[in-house]
Amino acid sequence: MRKGLYYSIISIFLFQNNPIVAADLNGSDNENVLELQISEDIDGLHTIIPVFEKGRAIKISKPYFKIYPGYTEHLIGRAMVYFPVIEEVLSKYDLPDDLKYIPFFESGLRPDIISSAGAVGLWQLMKYTAMNYGLTVNGELDERMDFEKATDAAAQYLKSLYDEFQDWSLALMAYNAGPYRVKKVLRTVDRSNMDEIIRRMPSETRTYLSKIIAAKLIFTAYDSYKIVPEMPSPSEIHLKTIQLEKGFSLTSLAKEYKVSTNELASLNPHIKQNSVYNSKNSLVNIRIPYSQNNENRFLKTEHYFKDVDELKKVANTLNLNYRYILMSNGYFTKSVFRAGLLTLQIPRNQYMEIMQIIGPSALPNLQKPLLTIDHNPIYLNNKIESKRVNENVEDDTFRYFLQPRETLIDVATKFNITIETLLKLNPSITNTIIQSVVVPRQVNTMVHL
Repeated sequence: MRKGLYYSIISIFLFQNNPIVAADLNGSDNENVLELQISEDIDGLHTIIPVFEKGRAIKISKPYFKIYPGYTEHLIGRAMVYFPVIEEVLSKYDLPDDLKYIPFFESGLRPDIISSAGAVGLWQLMKYTAMNYGLTVNGELDERMDFEKATDAAAQYLKSLYDEFQDWSLALMAYNAGPYRVKKVLRTVDRSNMDEIIRRMPSETRTYLSKIIAAKLIFTAYDSYKIVPEMPSPSEIHLKTIQLEKGFSLTSLAKEYKVSTNELASLNPHIKQNSVYNSKNSLVNIRIPYSQNNENRFLKTEHYFKDVDELKKVANTLNLNYRYILMSNGYFTKSVFRAGLLTLQIPRNQYMEIMQIIGPSALPNLQKPLLTIDHNPIYLNNKIESKRVNENVEDDTFRYFLQPRETLIDVATKFNITIETLLKLNPSITNTIIQSVVVPRQVNTMVHL
């Protein structure tokens, strides 16, 4: 069975039957421990909606960690392809970042999926709604499957729903069930009585808010459940998008860009015919892969980025969204990235160009987390003072004890010195089992731990 079909079947089963799938299968202590962990993690979430039915959210979450972890790893990997674009669009319309989790359970992050009700694409938009927000839906094109345009349309629709209901819980239920259904319930139920409003919704909508909670939990805590994301192929990421406003054929484009027609069609599911006349001369997005794409055209390497501006510069050179690079290194939440070592996959023909921006890869011994022991530093005037353990340490230096997972590059950056200076001060460094290093004593230095 093809992998995509396998995951589609799981997706339908999970999204439509979560409470059954997540029932306590064996009543073991492990089940109770898992549910307790999920419960505690849900308590720690900060979301745009309250947790109305915690038990339901736990039941929805549990199979992603316990029963189908491979599918969860696949979904998180798919999110790396789409979340950077979604985040940009949500920011454009001043919408909360939590809305990016909607496609996780609406479509299983598949832009080509079609529901039995006729909803299509990543955001499962109905035809009327899609066309109302500027998407083309006809025999040649269905832009609900163009994830960039569909995301823009979905964002506008969500914004209009929030403007109407002034509450994200109501707006999200309206997104799923339709605004008329929500307004009908509000005629007889006070909007503050959310439990009753949820009870009167269709069965799918009754679980909708809990799915938002579950999706955010999965993305913020997956590593706690030993989930390892399935990384997307670099050929899925390193693409360029062209726009055409006249007629075209996939066959001609494939010859022009030296790629296969099937690969071009797979990357552009919104194009329904080989030949598109485009009589209205609307702009059509077409994603083009590298010619003769294969994994050997990419180099996997690690580099230390001194700040986010340097990261953005590299991302722009690679024609990537910098958030993709961060997500592929585990930064799914939009927390501030200040500096650190990141893994990159770089096309071979751009390697030297990238090296001119950020320099060569970090040395193997410098980029590994260093093993440390517990210590009790003494804080004095916002500066760290540690007990001398080496009589040869000069007065203008002091011994700094490394923190867990701290690297020599981190230390050099923290004290604003070069790696060469650090190595000269510590000639005995020969491996990665290091407890402390000698660093210059600077009166104005503040060490952030």
